[in-house]
Amino acid sequence: MFLILNIFSQHIFGFDIFGHPPFAGRFNGLFESEAIAGSYIQKLSILSILSIILLDITKVKKKLLILFIINILGIGVLLTFDRMPFFIYSFGILISIILIKNLRLNLLVSFLILILSTSILFKNYEILYDRYSILKYQISIEKITNLIQKLKNNNFSYSSSLPDNNRKTESKEISISGDYIKLYYSAYNVWLNNPLLGSGVKSFGRECLKLVNNANINIKNVNCNTHPHNIYLEILVNIGSIGMLTFLLIIFLILKDILNNIDLKKINNQKSILNIFFLIILVVELIPIRSYGSIFQTVNGSMFWFIVSLMSSAKWIELNKILYFFNKKLKFQ
Repeated sequence: MFLILNIFSQHIFGFDIFGHPPFAGRFNGLFESEAIAGSYIQKLSILSILSIILLDITKVKKKLLILFIINILGIGVLLTFDRMPFFIYSFGILISIILIKNLRLNLLVSFLILILSTSILFKNYEILYDRYSILKYQISIEKITNLIQKLKNNNFSYSSSLPDNNRKTESKEISISGDYIKLYYSAYNVWLNNPLLGSGVKSFGRECLKLVNNANINIKNVNCNTHPHNIYLEILVNIGSIGMLTFLLIIFLILKDILNNIDLKKINNQKSILNIFFLIILVVELIPIRSYGSIFQTVNGSMFWFIVSLMSSAKWIELNKILYFFNKKLKFQ
């Protein structure tokens, strides 16, 4: 809430309560020059809504609080101008509407009000409209389909008449458009160099720069950054296929525990609701096609592992109960 109020202040007054202005067209509040405010709010939003649902208050107060928190968080994410977190946040709310039967109407009404508020802001706030409307030019299913088809056909031919030292500057038949697609393409090629063990944590920036010397890759299609901005590609680049299999095994075990703790016959009890929200968090955080902050070297990463550890805590709580039983009965020191 404090972060959101600072973002509102930047929009209204041009700076937050600490005097931080917007940075590079993004409203980051307390994060100043780091464009992570939207991700920060989105990651903690489901836990925030969950905390309201678990409060021991009257139904009327709970419904009003849910309506307020869903809208204030949604508008807060929207006004950071971080586009992906807003779509992920909205997707999370939609899943909760489907899964939580006893609060479905309340969640649906809250979400519809958020859509109405968003529509009003789009129509009356030009810079917000411009920030999101550009997506229709950046995202094209046809472009992505054509790119995948060309990759399948391996349509990467250079003119054989060119000397080797000039090859990397020559255009290939395929030309990739879009910074993120170029970034993912670069990450894929970095992973191919060390497919089993990866190149090491925080290695992407260094290894990506080496691609410019690869005669088989058009440097116009290379986009290097500190990390690939995708969880799965980052894991593959940093710790390889073995690391990816380990990660997926951990996620599978957590998902298995969560599903085992959801009782569809007692969907209203706190344990089921808690695990439904954990399931929603797991789904929205691990969408393969979403862009993502580094899970190895950023605030986003710290929050990601914190949330994963929360979701896996149920098993260890049960284990501690067993250990406590043995300590009490057998008087272990």
